[in-house]
Amino acid sequence: MNALDNVYIYETLRSPRTKAKAGTGLSGLSSIEIMLPLLNELSNRAPGAKKISGDMILGSATQTGEQGANVAKLAANTAGWTHLPAMSINRYCTSALDAMAIAAGKISMGVDQAVLAGGVEMMSRTPMMSDKAPGFMDPQIATAAHNLPLGIGADLIASLQGISREEADSFALRSQERACTAIAEGRFKRSIVAIETEHGTIDSDNAPRAGGTLEKLAELQPSFAKMGAMGIDKALLAQYKELDEIKHIHHAGNSPGMVDGASLNLLGNKESADALGLKPRGKVLGFANASGDPRLVLTGGIDAAEKLLATHNMTAKDIDLMEFNESFAATSIHCQRHFDLQDDQYNVNGGALSLGHPMGATGAMLVGMALDELERQDKTLALVAVSGAIGIGTAMLVERV
Repeated sequence: MNALDNVYIYETLRSPRTKAKAGTGLSGLSSIEIMLPLLNELSNRAPGAKKISGDMILGSATQTGEQGANVAKLAANTAGWTHLPAMSINRYCTSALDAMAIAAGKISMGVDQAVLAGGVEMMSRTPMMSDKAPGFMDPQIATAAHNLPLGIGADLIASLQGISREEADSFALRSQERACTAIAEGRFKRSIVAIETEHGTIDSDNAPRAGGTLEKLAELQPSFAKMGAMGIDKALLAQYKELDEIKHIHHAGNSPGMVDGASLNLLGNKESADALGLKPRGKVLGFANASGDPRLVLTGGIDAAEKLLATHNMTAKDIDLMEFNESFAATSIHCQRHFDLQDDQYNVNGGALSLGHPMGATGAMLVGMALDELERQDKTLALVAVSGAIGIGTAMLVERV
């Protein structure tokens, strides 16, 4: 049972998301340096934030090199927030949403008045798997831990759910079109903090691609067929006897892009409004964690969302919007079908297939996107969910106030 009381969202901030390519975008900044503009902007928007007791929690999925040694505390101190204990957490792609969940729990229990929660992932400087974790790099350990490659899991979902390459490509194209429209209409400007770099000021996401077509996507080669042919497909078919083959439908155009980015949201109790100098924008009604079938890899967000809705005696029909991290096209299609969501309810401004997925930072970004969109559409309730590796998932219910 998950019951929260007196937990409000006062501010949502994020950097632009830029392609994880050295020498471009945000790549000239370290993980600490990209957090500083967010912390400084929060000081401007919430002048009293530094004066109340609290904490800072940042997600980061690859905690090595520049993202090691508790990047949250290093960033807090560098920005002058030395009073915050600060901690960094890793639950793969759900990390930033879990940072918000931990923050909500601390506030609800009265441990803290306010907590900063978000994440950082500079994938151009600290690439995915650069920590060389044996659970991913050692086949024997990965097999024992049921840790299947993400893309193979997405292809398995497509095979089991009967999702075709054409459907996946159409969904990916829709994500691109929606993200481009959102950027053109300035829908993200409320939360994006402009970042100064050696290339000049960056104030917008640069990963979405305008002008794509299904014909162009159809030309791309599947990314995970060769990996599957190395024995993984055979092992999966032995377990899923209803399948004749694993259909490898995912490629660079319908898979999430690697980007740099950071997020920072301010949560607090209602009594801290005067001290913060802000009015609350949203309320956290609850959150849930789940661990699903590790062979499917990326359905945990669906399991967590279902668990959360059941806890609140709700169904998907009770929510206005859902933000589900677009880890791959098939997982996103599966989620929309599972909850029978209409197109105008689901990832209405695109997602990771177009905007990119800075792993440890994405979850908090999605909360900001959901809250901004609730305000834009004058609606009330949003469900945010993220799937992580090995079947894990996190979900959060957010109410606009």
